[in-house]
Amino acid sequence: MFVSALCCAEEIVLSDDGREVRIKQDGSWEFVSDDRFATTRDGERVRLKFDGSWERIEDDRNWITVPAAATSFSKDKVTEGSIQLEITEVIIESVRTRQQKNTRLRSQVVTRINIVSTETQSFTLQPIDISLSDSRGKHYEIVSIAPERIQVAPDAPVEVRIIADDSPKWWGVKFFEYEIAPGVLGNTQSLELTRSMNEVLKRETGALTE
Repeated sequence: MFVSALCCAEEIVLSDDGREVRIKQDGSWEFVSDDRFATTRDGERVRLKFDGSWERIEDDRNWITVPAAATSFSKDKVTEGSIQLEITEVIIESVRTRQQKNTRLRSQVVTRINIVSTETQSFTLQPIDISLSDSRGKHYEIVSIAPERIQVAPDAPVEVRIIADDSPKWWGVKFFEYEIAPGVLGNTQSLELTRSMNEVLKRETGALTE
């Protein structure tokens, strides 16, 4: 019933954590705002605004509430022919270094993807073959992929580590989007994977992963 209610038009729904979510016809979603909704002890509904203020809600009966898990991430697994890709981890690493009286912050995005195949195959995956952007349209340069030469066989997944330079400003970015060019893994069209910022880890370290 939930699927049929949403298939014909975009709707605004509430996730379990009280955030407004727009469900789109193409199967994707996006947060509407950074406001949250809550219920007082007396059962009154209130909007908790991003600027620290709040207001009473007169009527929210037309909104559908969906589990937060339904918007925790969007399409971090994709299958094309005999190949399946799955994002297993995304970490934003940052390191602070001192330069005289100033502190410099460097950061990068480290992504790990599992590749599984039902057939024995080999591929070469280079930085130019993958693009990484965020929900605000900023692109990040892929600086390394390991291993570049990939050999997969049935029941023998291979983990690929992708490192991109820089990282987004945390607030306001909703997800990362990865795109693999056509033909790289025998795919006839580009492959897209996304990972919500809710599922991204943030780690300050003494040295960036190389």
